Formats: sequence, C-alpha cells, structure tokens
Amino acid sequence: MRNGRGDSTVRILFNGVLAIVLLTLFLPACFRLSGEPSIDAEFTLIREIALMGIGEFAFTVDVKGVKDAAVVEFDNGMPSITLNGGKAESRFFANAGTGEVTLLVRDSRGAELLKKTFTIEETKSTFDVAAVEDKTGIYVLIDDYLIFYSLEYLEEMTFAEKVELLIEVLTVNDSYVIIDTPPFGAWIWDFETYPANPKYDLTQETLNMFDLPKYAMSFCEDSLFNVLNGRFLYGLEVVIAGNGSVVIAPEESIYEEGTEVSLTAEPAEGWLFEMWTGDATGSDTAIVITMDDDKAITANFKLERHSVAFFVSDSEGSVEGALVSFAGEERETDAQGKAEFYEISSGSKDYTITKLGYEDLAGNVIVDSDKTVDIVLAEKTYELTILVSGDGSISRSIEKERYNYGEIIELTAIPASGWNFSGWTGDLEGFLNPTSITMDGDKTATAHFVEHQYFVEVYASPEDGGAVSGGGAYGYGDEALLTAEASECYMFSGWYEDDQLVSEDREYRFDVFNDILIEARFVASVLSKDFEFILESAFLGCKYEVRLELDTAITKVRFIYPDIDPEEQTPIPEDAFPDEEGKVEITAFWTNRDAQAVIIVCYVGDEVVSQCEAVLSKENLAEFEITFNVRDKSGSVNGANVGFNGGSLQTDPQGRAVFSEVPVGNRAYTVSKSGYENSTGSVNVDSDKSVNVSLAKKTYTLSTNTVGQGSVSRNPDKSTYTHGEIVQLTAIPSTGWDFTGWSGDLSSTANPGNITMD
Repeated sequence: MRNGRGDSTVRILFNGVLAIVLLTLFLPACFRLSGEPSIDAEFTLIREIALMGIGEFAFTVDVKGVKDAAVVEFDNGMPSITLNGGKAESRFFANAGTGEVTLLVRDSRGAELLKKTFTIEETKSTFDVAAVEDKTGIYVLIDDYLIFYSLEYLEEMTFAEKVELLIEVLTVNDSYVIIDTPPFGAWIWDFETYPANPKYDLTQETLNMFDLPKYAMSFCEDSLFNVLNGRFLYGLEVVIAGNGSVVIAPEESIYEEGTEVSLTAEPAEGWLFEMWTGDATGSDTAIVITMDDDKAITANFKLERHSVAFFVSDSEGSVEGALVSFAGEERETDAQGKAEFYEISSGSKDYTITKLGYEDLAGNVIVDSDKTVDIVLAEKTYELTILVSGDGSISRSIEKERYNYGEIIELTAIPASGWNFSGWTGDLEGFLNPTSITMDGDKTATAHFVEHQYFVEVYASPEDGGAVSGGGAYGYGDEALLTAEASECYMFSGWYEDDQLVSEDREYRFDVFNDILIEARFVASVLSKDFEFILESAFLGCKYEVRLELDTAITKVRFIYPDIDPEEQTPIPEDAFPDEEGKVEITAFWTNRDAQAVIIVCYVGDEVVSQCEAVLSKENLAEFEITFNVRDKSGSVNGANVGFNGGSLQTDPQGRAVFSEVPVGNRAYTVSKSGYENSTGSVNVDSDKSVNVSLAKKTYTLSTNTVGQGSVSRNPDKSTYTHGEIVQLTAIPSTGWDFTGWSGDLSSTANPGNITMD
C-alpha cells in the first residue's frame, strides 16, 4: 500500500490485531571505513500534530569511520532504525517541547559503537480540549468500519503508544481528523494533510465524498455514534413470552439516542397481555420508550383462564358420584351434583359424564368465560326374559317390562304336578329356589323341570378346598358320576354321606334311587411354605433355605418350574421326602437366577395328589449372627470397640461382641482400643460365624538424658515398652553433684520417679 509519501508499508494480522511493519527505504551507499568515527544526522520538521501533541520530522543519518554499524537507537522511545552502509532515512516523531535527542549506534551483536546528542526544532503547539465537542478526534477506516480515537483517549496514551498508533495504524489506513467547535461548525481533514488545507465542512455529502460510513465505533468505549450529530446508537431487543406479538414503531435495527419508540402488545386468540419486564415495566398494552441505552424488553402473555361448573342430575334430583372428565382432568360430583374445574384455557372442550346405572353422556363446551353446564343423566333400564324347560312356571317379585340398574328381582320356579325343578341356566346358575337376580344388564333365566327325578346335591368341604361336579337331577336307577378336583395346595381325601366315608376315589359312581347329599372333603396338602433367599451367584443361580410343613399322608415332594419343562430343567434338589411329622428342611435349594416361583408337586406313593405354587422373592435376605472374639497375649480384651455392618459395639468381659440380623455379603470390620494397634478385616456373611481378632499393644521407646554429671537407671530396662507399662527411673548423681529434678515428659523432683508409657 502506498501512503502518499513514497514509503512502502505491509499490513500483517496477528490474532485479530492489525500490526504494521514499516519498511524503511535505505539510501544506497558503498561501505567504507576511513577517517574518524562520526554521526551526522538531520531532523527536518514536517508538521505538528496538535491533537496528539507530537511533531513529525524527516530524519536522515550517516555513520562514518566504524565497522559493522547495524542500528541507530533513540532515547525518546522511537523504534530503532536499521542502517545500510551506515546510512538510513525515516520518519521521526517527538513529543511537543522536545529540544534534543540522543542517538546510539550499535553493531550487529548489540555492542555500542557511537553516541551523540542532536538539537531538534522544538514544537510547542497545544490543543484546547475544552473548546471542542466530544466527537473531535481521529477517525480510521479499517475493513469498512470507522474507528474513533477521542482527544481524551489520545491524551492518556504514552509517547510509545502514540508512535505505534501513527506507524502501525494511521499511516497504513485511510485516516481523518474531525474538529467540532460550536458554534462555528465541524470540519474534516485527511490525516495526511492535517492541519493544512484542504479542510471540508462535516456533512453527509462530505462523508459520501470520502466514502465513509455515517456511524463510528468509539475505540475506548466500544459504542456506536452518529458522526454528524454525535448521538449514540442503541439496539432494541423485544422478546415474546407466551403467545402474542408486539408492533414496534418505528422498527429499526438500531436507534439514535433520544429516539422515541412505541411498543404495542397484541395477544393471540385465547391469550391476555400480562406485563412488560426487563427495561420496561407496566401492564399497559401500548407504551413509548426513549432510546438512551441498549434495551431488552419482554412482552409477557398469559392464557385466558376460566372456571367451568357441571351440575349433574337425573329424574329424581342431584346425582352424587358421577365422574366428569373434562379438559384432561376428572372429578366426581358432590352431594349437590356439582363438579367444578378451574384455570381452564379458552376454546372448545369436550366432556364425558359416566356413572354406573346411567347412560354415558358426552358433549362440548365453548369456553370463552366462566360457564355453568347442566347435565341430566338417563338411568339405564334392562329387560328380564324368563324361559321354562319342561312343565312348570316362574313367578317374579316385581312385574314390569324394564328394570332399573341394580334392581333385585326374586324368581321362584313352580313345577307342574308330577314334575320337579332341576336348576337354572342362562344368567342364573345353580339349584337354589327361590333365588334372586340383579339387573345390571339385559338378563335371561331358564328354569328347568324334570319328571319324577331325584336330586343329587354335592358340595366341597371346605368350600375353597376344591371343585366338584356331577350333582343334579337323576331318574330312578340312573348312574351318577361325581368328580372332585382339588384346589391349589389342597388334596382330595374322600366322599362322605351322613359323615361316613363312601369312596376315596376322585371319581365316584353310584346308582340314584332317592334324593342324596354327598360331601367332598379336601385337606390342605401344604400347611406352610417358606423359601428364604440367601444369596445370588452368577454361575450357580439363587440359593434359598426351604422349610415346608405338609400333610403327613404325603410321602414325597418334587420341585418344578411353572414355565419350564421338567425334562429340561428343575431346581436343585429336584425332590425331597418329609419326615414323620410332615416337615421338609432344605438348607441349600438352588434355582436359576430368573425364577420367580416353583411348583411343589405332592405325592402319596407314586400318585400326584396336589400341586402348590411358592413365590420366590430376593427381597427377604437371610440374616445371620456374627460374633467377634477379641483377645491379646494376656487373654480376652474388655471394652474394645468393634465397628461392623454400619454399627458399633464394645466387647464384654469375655471379649465378645455379638452382631445379630446381619444380611448376606462381604462386610468389613474395624476393631480398636486405646493402647492397641487397630485391626481391620472382612467377613463373608453367609451363615452364623465367629470371628477371632487378636490385638497387639502399641510399643514406645524411652530416652533419658542428663544435664550435669550423673546417670539414670530404669526398671525394667528395655529397648521398647508396651502401652501403659510403668517404668521407674532413678537419678544417680556423680560424686560432688546433687540431683535437682526431672524435665521433659517427667516433671518432678521425686527420685526415683515413675513414668507411664502412653
């Protein structure tokens, strides 16, 4: 880039900082070494830069009579200049009022060769800051941005900083000077010609002529302002919270200082404007703000909310307990039939009303204000159809075509002469006569009549012990077949008539010659079952302790999985044999890790008589008792502290500390007691255990010294002593000396004296 004076410059960018390297044109000269060493230098004042308090000079230098003259240094902070053949020329800057400058010549190794002081023309121009406006200063166009250096900023710069600014910024970029002196006006100069003419009035046309932007960025304040009027520029950010919009007038990307901007909040349908927050406050939808800083303003909108009350009734009045589903919520009506919903947003909302015995009802509410919705439910009605098979009739306690939900009607089967009632089918089952039917839907009931038949009534005892079939009406001499199926964990024990055993087979056949009552007796096969989880192994599966109490008739049990073929996999052990009291105890019962239940198959001999499911749970962890026995060389240690399983106990006089209900797992312990070394370890808890811990007493050394002439004897005399051991020390003075006392860990005048090793 050429700067208009014939100098060549190169711009280099390091980490975003514009750095300028000034390439100095050197005067051609042939290197000679002749005559006396000398420095000839010339400083010619070019101009005074009053805004910076600096004078600019044309500088030439000629160094003679020395070898390897490399650089010239200045004592006023100017950068050094490289010599070529002892000569160089460059620009030179000096503070206003500087009258002389000293030059120092060094060789290429930095050694001083020559030194001389020169007188320069002293500049005295100053600039009256008070007479100008804030926008007076230097403006630099860098990458299409106009950067402003104010007079205040320039005054605070050091001379070295000013020189750096001149060399690396102002002389390599398009730079300008603006001076604003009210009421006379504002003018602009090209920095290279300032303060000489031409100068121009500061107008938009002048900025256009120089191809300069209207706005500048203040270097020290990092803020934009209008070059023509000095007003700062601010940004406006409007944020919407909720659903709505804001009309901004005027709507600009940036605003000049003092601009009034109107903001009008417009909520979306179903929303309300709530308030302004941030750099504006209040709840008025329209506000006017003055731009005196960057502003961030939030327009807050909220949903319109209303209450909706449902009143539910039927033909007789209010309906309590009706379920109202509305706006994603459910509420039951109170005794007045009311269910109220709050904070409901505007819009069309569906509802449904349900209650047992009533027809469901659905509808829609347009929520645009607080609403009351009256609902009348219609009771459900049902039809009862009665049929007759054979010869007979049916009477009902309430005679009508349709019945309300929940109504109970008593039905009585009336056989014709020579006929017997044999049972109900359809929505009624059984042989009870009369019987009742509850109307919770359309129902059909058929009464069956048979001619000259006898009734076989059969029942299970206990009722939940099993199921029986085969009872009913039979003709004279017909064969009846009764079947018994035991419930889970029960087994069949026999058929009884008049409390007398008539058969032990599950299927009982006999001929019917009269009415008969048969009892099928069942007994519990598994009286109790306990599967206690012990541990889980990645390889072996889950281990349980099993305790069963069975009926003494059971001779064997087998364990199988409910969902795995026993031919493929069973628990281990697969079977067990109860003792004479019917008890089974298995200390190690293994299942696969995923098993959640096992089936206990009970046998009498080779016959399967019952099956009973046992649910497996890993939550019931086994717990054991762990006893610590603490001793030292002398025997049991009383009062030792045992920390284990999250608790702490002290040993009793026998050195025992017992921890009960310890869950399975590897658990650490620490045993400690004053005067003993701590003992640590771990216990694998998988059964009741005793842990023997041996504590070692701490040992100490005893050092004795004498002041004066004499000696000390100790009893006992050992290299180390155990905690709590008492040592007797005797001071033995030499002839002509007296013992005066002990010091250190024994402070006394007694002789002998005792010291406790702790």
